[in-house]
Amino acid sequence: MKSMAMVAALIALLATAVTAPPVDAATMGTARIGSSWGEAKIVSGTSTRLVLAAKNLRARTAYTVALRRGNCSSVGALVVSKRMTTSSYGRITTSFALTTNQVRLAKLPMSIRVGTRCGSFTSPVVPPPPVELRSAVAAGSVVVSGRGINLQRLEITLASQVAQPLQLVIEPATVFRPGAAATQSMTILAAQVVTLAAMESRTLTLDVACASMTLHTPGSSDQFGLDTTPSPPALAALLKAPDFGGQTFRVQQFAIWTITDNPTRTGYVRLGSIYTGIGSGPSDEEIAVIKALFVKAGLDPSVYQALA
Repeated sequence: MKSMAMVAALIALLATAVTAPPVDAATMGTARIGSSWGEAKIVSGTSTRLVLAAKNLRARTAYTVALRRGNCSSVGALVVSKRMTTSSYGRITTSFALTTNQVRLAKLPMSIRVGTRCGSFTSPVVPPPPVELRSAVAAGSVVVSGRGINLQRLEITLASQVAQPLQLVIEPATVFRPGAAATQSMTILAAQVVTLAAMESRTLTLDVACASMTLHTPGSSDQFGLDTTPSPPALAALLKAPDFGGQTFRVQQFAIWTITDNPTRTGYVRLGSIYTGIGSGPSDEEIAVIKALFVKAGLDPSVYQALA
């Protein structure tokens, strides 16, 4: 039984190798065949291939598979036609290379027919290139507004100003500044990627920390705007350090204040403990963790009063 299982596994592996498209293949077009009869793709790589996975057909039955120019409602020139027989489960799974002449004909619009069932090919959706948020704002592609929530959350609204999709990257250490001078600035803790459709507006909540220790914690009445200047290099390096994201908020916030405000060892504003709720400055253990984070981020701890 064991040897038979090994033989079956080898056959399955060989079948995959025969029918799978090249590893470096790029999809040129995809077609759904009817509502439930599978899918076909045209891929390019070391060769241009038709990849077919048809299903819900009659078992052990021969079907004509035809790739044609035009769509399902407008039949065009024949690119290639093959007679294929379904498996005992009513499936046709195959992949074969097109000849040079067939490749010349294989241009969208195209359709595939498996017997009488048809699917029209559509071009793959190409994601827009990522754009850093500050660059997109500077280019006029998006408008950003923000509203305070608390010390750890900030609500922002992104409004696209362009007639094509946008993929926005919000980098760690991106700073949002309040309208009120007495309110804290907030910095983004982790990278965010947001995709906007053409002219779409989206509101989302971001994880943030305070970037100005002695000022007031923001509330829902505080309005924020994006600081379009580059992030402070030390702050960006800290927030991108591998272990930073896994720390407690207390450690993250004290570490950020170490850079933005450079307090003495006893000069930190107190934060509530998640265990007791009682406010305190950083413990010796937290200072040790912060110092290790600075070293991993390539920052010199001796520059900062609390870590020297």
